[in-house]
Amino acid sequence: MGFLSGSMTFESYHVGNSKLRTFDDEHVETLEQHAIVEKQRLLNDQARAGFLAGDHLLDRDFNLEKNVFGDVLHFAVRIDTNQVPTAIRRAWLQIELAILTADSPERRPTKAQRQEAKDAVEARCEAAARSAQFHKMQQFPVLWDAKHRQLYCGGTSASASDVCSDLMAKAFDLELSRLSSGRLALQWASKTRQRKAMNEVMPSNLRRDGGRAEIVWWDGQS
Repeated sequence: MGFLSGSMTFESYHVGNSKLRTFDDEHVETLEQHAIVEKQRLLNDQARAGFLAGDHLLDRDFNLEKNVFGDVLHFAVRIDTNQVPTAIRRAWLQIELAILTADSPERRPTKAQRQEAKDAVEARCEAAARSAQFHKMQQFPVLWDAKHRQLYCGGTSASASDVCSDLMAKAFDLELSRLSSGRLALQWASKTRQRKAMNEVMPSNLRRDGGRAEIVWWDGQS
C-alpha cells in the first residue's frame, strides 16, 4: 500500500503547527469525513479530491489498524477530473473549421467562422462531460510522520501535490511548507554546523586546464 510497497518519488512538507506524537481514532474519522465522494457528476473541466484508505482506487474502508502505524498516518488522496484533453479539443476545432470552410478550403476562416467552430467544440466538450467520456481517477499515496513533523505526498505531479497539501491543510487545519532540496540542505548545514562550508560550495572542476567557470544563480524570472 503506497509508501509501504517500496521506493517512490514524493514531495515533502514541513508541518509547522502540529505537536502530535501519535494518531488515534479521531484522525481516522477525519479521513472518513473528507473521503472522496462520487455521487455528483463532474462538469467539463471540473475536478474533485478526497481521501482514500489506500489499498486501491475505490478503497474507503478506513480503520486504525490499516491506516495508523505508531507515529505515522498512511492513506491516499484521489483526484477525479472530467477534462477533454487539449489535443482532442484542437482536433475537434480543426474538424469544425474544415466543415465551415469546405466551400473555400484555400481561404482562411473568418472571425465568425472561428467563433462558430469554438462554440461547436464547447458543445462537444459538454456532451463528453455528461457522458463521462474523459472521466479520470488518480490515486496518490500520503504519509504523515508526526514525530518528525513531515508530510509526504507521493507522485511526480506538482499540481497533485498542491491539491494534496491543500486538502490536508483544510481537513486537519495544518500549516504546511514545501521542503525543497535547498531548504533540506540548509537544515542539514545548520544542524551539523556546516553553514560556512555550504556557502563556499562550488561545482567540481572538470576542465583539464584548471580554469574556473563563472557561476550565476538564476531564479528563472528576472
